[in-house]
This record gives sequence, C-alpha cells and structure tokens, in this order.
Amino acid sequence: MHHIGTLSPAAAPRDYSKVVIRAEVRHPVVTLALVIVNIAIWAIMSGPSEQDARALVNDYAFFPERMWQSIANQDYSAITAEALRSVSSLFVHERDYLHVAPNMLLLFLFGRSVERRLGRLRFGILYLLSGALSCAAYGAIVHDGGASFGASSAVCGVLGAFVVLFIRRRPFVSMLPLAVLGLNMYCAVNITAAGFTFFAHLIGSTIGFLCACCMIVQLTPQATTVRAGARG
Repeated sequence: MHHIGTLSPAAAPRDYSKVVIRAEVRHPVVTLALVIVNIAIWAIMSGPSEQDARALVNDYAFFPERMWQSIANQDYSAITAEALRSVSSLFVHERDYLHVAPNMLLLFLFGRSVERRLGRLRFGILYLLSGALSCAAYGAIVHDGGASFGASSAVCGVLGAFVVLFIRRRPFVSMLPLAVLGLNMYCAVNITAAGFTFFAHLIGSTIGFLCACCMIVQLTPQATTVRAGARG
C-alpha cells in the first residue's frame, strides 16, 4: 500500500516590495558645465590687475545696499538688474584659488550624484534657487551689506540635497556633507565668527534640503511586487 501524503493547503501568497532607485540621467552634464564655467570665469578674473578684478566683482556681485536703494527710488530696471546679479554672483570668485577650489571640488564630488538622481532640470533649479534665495535672505536681513559673491551657498544647497537623497544608501559618504554643514552651523552660532557668510551657507543648505524633499516625492519609483509561487 502506497503512502499517501497529506494534502497541505497552498501557502498564502506574500507580497515582497522591491524598490529600485533609478537615476534620471547617466551623465551629469550640468554639474560638469557649472564646474567648467566657474573655473573659466575665475581664470579670466585672475588675469587682470587687482583693481580690474574688483571692478568685475562690483559689476556682477550682489549688493543688498544697491538693491534697497533701487527699491527706495522705485527704479525697477535697477531692481531687475540687481536681482539678476543674485544669479551672476554665483559665478564670481576671488582671485585666490582657495575660494574657488573647495567650492568646485565639493560640487564635482557630490553634484554628480545629485544630478543623476534628480535629473538635469531639477538639479539646475535646485542649484540656482539655493544661491539666489541665499542672496535674497542676505539682502532682507542685512540691508547695508557689502558684496555677496561665490558659489558657496549654491554648493551647500547641493550638499543639503545629497544628504536627503543618499543618507540611507551612502551613510558613510554622507558624513562629509554633514561635517561641512555642521562646521558652518558652528561658525554661524559662534559669536567670534564675523560676517554673514556662514549664515548664507546654512540658508543655502536649508533651501537645497527642502527642494530635494519636494522633488523626491515626484521621483519615488513604484514598488515592484514579486509574488511568491504557491507550492502544493
């Protein structure tokens, strides 16, 4: 007599969610273009005399004092020109390479991953918003402030976005952006730190952080459900 095994009920199917994070773009064209343009403009500004370089800063940097004077005079063309300088100022650096080199190094290291994740258009918007809105905050808080220029606030926006996008997938790599942001926070709250620079960096980081939070909602991939096969 053959043994007849008991008939066990089919195992209840289970759902396994597998989330695959796909890059929007493969080649970070915008990041590389920003690095090249910034270095090229810095090289051009390094050629003239110190006086000529200062004249270029005066032409393309953002000055809150000039903005408020234009507003007081209701000079709308001057207001528009100064608003545009909040963008052009992101591409102006001091002649000393110690100003441009750290910015471009961090942008190259972390901007590529952020751009691949967000896509070129979103990355470009995040970069420009981080820098331009930092200038706007500077102008709103310090009405008589001097020149604001350099890519630091925009680059800090990229670092803030990197933390949002990759803190869970690349926790150790994310330590460097967090360390940079922590250093800026320490300098901003330290009473011995002069000027508005570190506050501008924190504002840029916050804007990049919030922009990435908003953008990632649109980029979250649909979960791919894999059902376990039922065995009899």
